[in-house]
Amino acid sequence: MLWLALHFPQLSLDLIERSTQQVDHIAAAHSSTTLAKPQQPVLAICDRLYVITANQPALAGGIQPGMKRASAQALLPQVQLIDHDPVREQQALTALACWALQFTPSTGFAPPPISTRQSTTTRTNALAPLPLPGQAGLLMEIEPSLKYFGGLPALLATMHNGLQHLGYQTHAGLAPTPGAAWLFAQHNQHHLDRVDHNNVQSLTHLPQRLGMLPIDLLVSAQGKRTGLGAIGANTLGDLLELPRAGLARRFGKDLLIEVDCALGAQSQPIAFFQAPQQFRSKLELLADVEQADALLFAARRLLVELTGWLSARQCAVRSFDLIAQHEEAPVTALSVRLNDPSRDTNRLTDLLRERLNVLQLRAPVHTIELRCERVQAMAASSDELFASAASN
Repeated sequence: MLWLALHFPQLSLDLIERSTQQVDHIAAAHSSTTLAKPQQPVLAICDRLYVITANQPALAGGIQPGMKRASAQALLPQVQLIDHDPVREQQALTALACWALQFTPSTGFAPPPISTRQSTTTRTNALAPLPLPGQAGLLMEIEPSLKYFGGLPALLATMHNGLQHLGYQTHAGLAPTPGAAWLFAQHNQHHLDRVDHNNVQSLTHLPQRLGMLPIDLLVSAQGKRTGLGAIGANTLGDLLELPRAGLARRFGKDLLIEVDCALGAQSQPIAFFQAPQQFRSKLELLADVEQADALLFAARRLLVELTGWLSARQCAVRSFDLIAQHEEAPVTALSVRLNDPSRDTNRLTDLLRERLNVLQLRAPVHTIELRCERVQAMAASSDELFASAASN
């Protein structure tokens, strides 16, 4: 087996900055002169009292995770403090899982579960678990996909390009077990186009590669770091050299189970995500948009998600709707119908562009939503990776 883990370390920031890029695009599209590169906004994601994470301009200005909200605002008055919204992140991660299904039907959510149960593979269309800040991710079994996509480098390049279009920052890890892939994705901080390809399928080399990782990456080590450090367990290699029975008594069995799963010594059942029957995805804009044609940049990101969902279901779209939400006016609904069903992103974008070019908005738009309910099965070629995916 070969597993790919995708770690979205700044998912909460990405969701905001995707909207910022939309505003920048609007400014450029409606200016008759060449604009200087827009300044990146200063953003921090907070809970009720404290800063959880911040983007690079905020960090450069002295804001750090753990700082009080009031202190951050006093230090950098231009910072935009945005409340952490785990439900919104959950919805985004679920949309990413839909998109990822075009590459493999064996896609699940990270972190992988810690379980002693031997379980057969299950499939679910449930939302992703509510992610902790910095812990959002996907797990994908990709070995069956390599031939269809032209090998590992080609597959990773295709995925990297898609995630750039979607506007997400990603770190990736490759390993023969899902647990190890997730640990590498969190630690190495390699992007998909630069992920290490060496010995990624070898269980023989896995103990040595894992042994260098800090023990803090283990979910089951959280809250136990002081005790583990006191006995000299700072890396997974340190942990593997200690007596197992004593570790289990002092720190619980989950610690050993998580390491065994990463090493492949114990199975780690993953609940694979199944594409929902209908597609809905939403994008909130950081600033209100007044021109309909300026919505296309943001809408294309939703169309990329849509075509991934269509590929996973082996379907083509017959019609889709773009819903624009206003502050004090009824929504604007724009329906696009196709004579010939398609799942080509460029074609769908061109059709939507034609409709937006003649649309007059009744009020500024703060949120757009893409919906698709009418699809048609598309016959797969004889060598298609997902020839039977629609029946799963």
